[in-house]
Amino acid sequence: MSAPSTDGHSNRQPLRIFYAASVGAIAGFPFLAPILVDAGLQKANTALLFLVFPICKLVVAPLIAVLVDRTGQTRHVLSLCALGAMLSALLIATSDDVALLCAGVCLLAIANTPIFPLGDAMTVRVLGAKASDYGSIRAWGSGTLVLLVLLVGWLSETAGRALLLPTIVGFAATAIASQRLPQAPPDQAARERPSPLLLLREPTTLLLVAIAVVHGATFTTYDKLFTMHVDLRGHPGWVAGAGIALGIATETIILWKARYFLERWGAPYTLFAGIAIGTLRWWITAHTTSAFWLATVQCLHGGSFGLFWIA
Repeated sequence: MSAPSTDGHSNRQPLRIFYAASVGAIAGFPFLAPILVDAGLQKANTALLFLVFPICKLVVAPLIAVLVDRTGQTRHVLSLCALGAMLSALLIATSDDVALLCAGVCLLAIANTPIFPLGDAMTVRVLGAKASDYGSIRAWGSGTLVLLVLLVGWLSETAGRALLLPTIVGFAATAIASQRLPQAPPDQAARERPSPLLLLREPTTLLLVAIAVVHGATFTTYDKLFTMHVDLRGHPGWVAGAGIALGIATETIILWKARYFLERWGAPYTLFAGIAIGTLRWWITAHTTSAFWLATVQCLHGGSFGLFWIA
């Protein structure tokens, strides 16, 4: 299928649709844990199972990126990953066997984790000199996710595995939207680029990678286990949905104003602000038992995710 041209503003709309579909698709992720626990998996084992997501981010996503660098087939690989994630979510939504559910989660991690790195890298390359506009494009996905998380959280007490329907539909839409993405300019150096491990010899890059791994681990935990944390505090599912929605709403605003923060603070101070805000956010989340504060403090997600990511 042919792609739109990469000149002017014709790039923006396909990118917005892609992010609306792919980010919106993760609306059901916070409710994977309750589904597995209800199926008979122990909560501790559920937390261990979710380690597959950060492992795939560290292993599978880079390997897929190398494949894309060598073949240049970004759109097709994104579509295949989205279809794999859709089928995995469908397996989780329809199976009653714990082993199949665990297999579905592992397949979901493998298929989903390359989508955002590939989409982000392609978006920044397509935007070129206007790469600081990335945040305002990504914000379309965050805005979609706010609406879907509010809906899923509201239905969480009664809908059961139907809560995964937005995820299934979202990944199907992502597969279609990926085929309409603009073609990024060819990267002539991709085939000759040395091993990424050489980057780790640079002290600054090594420090940034270490920070990103630790910072990213907190979000992997949050996305999959926050609903379980709220449940252990004795609160209903809508509290988790409200907290996630508040956080993503704040994130949307920050992403939309990405150029403002980057031009006034610069990337290093924007990065530092995201990390500092995250420290406060996680401390309060860990210690409070109040439903109000559990939900409200997630507004800081806008800083700990949004500021860090645009930097």
